[in-house]
Formats: sequence, structure tokens, C-alpha cells
Amino acid sequence: MIKDILVKVVGVTFLNPDGSSRQEVIAQIKPSDFVELRRDYNNPYDSNAIAVYFENQQVGYVNKEDAKLLSVLWDAGSVLSAVASEVGSFEGRNYLHILVSEMGEE
Repeated sequence: MIKDILVKVVGVTFLNPDGSSRQEVIAQIKPSDFVELRRDYNNPYDSNAIAVYFENQQVGYVNKEDAKLLSVLWDAGSVLSAVASEVGSFEGRNYLHILVSEMGEE
């Protein structure tokens, strides 16, 4: 069981399929806000993909390295919880780091 893992959210500069800006959504997030993790089993680029959402809008994905570990826990029935840890801007682009915790099993 993991206690907490600090995760960089990637893909934050892309637009969502509905045209909404992930950058604009991230700008609304404050540290300690809850974010939702959703396992993306149909992702053609990463079979371990875990998407990150805030208020039902996607802001990106758990980075590939951490998704590899977390997807194993998820698929084994663990419940994962996440909160915004660091929200900021670098070179004019917003970024997001989240703190993921394993809450036990369903």
C-alpha cells in the first residue's frame, strides 16, 4: 500500500475534445482541491493511462511512469484519491502536481 505519491500531470497544454482549454481549467484549481482520477482503458498511447479531472473537465493525465505503478493498484481494486499539491505557471503555461493516496480496496 502506498501512503502518498507526488505526481506530475502531463498533457496540460492540449485542448479537450469539446474544445475547452485544460490551461483555463488548471487556472481555477487551488492547492488542496480534490481532483478526480479516471482509468482510461481505451487510451491508444498508454494501456496504463489515468486521466485527471477537475469539476468534470479533463486537465491531463498522470505521467507515464507513475501511471504504470498506479494502474496496477487501480486494477487490483485499490481506491485512489488525489488532491492538487502544486499549481503554478512556468514560461507562460500552467502546470499541476497532485498528491495521490491509496485509500484501501473497494
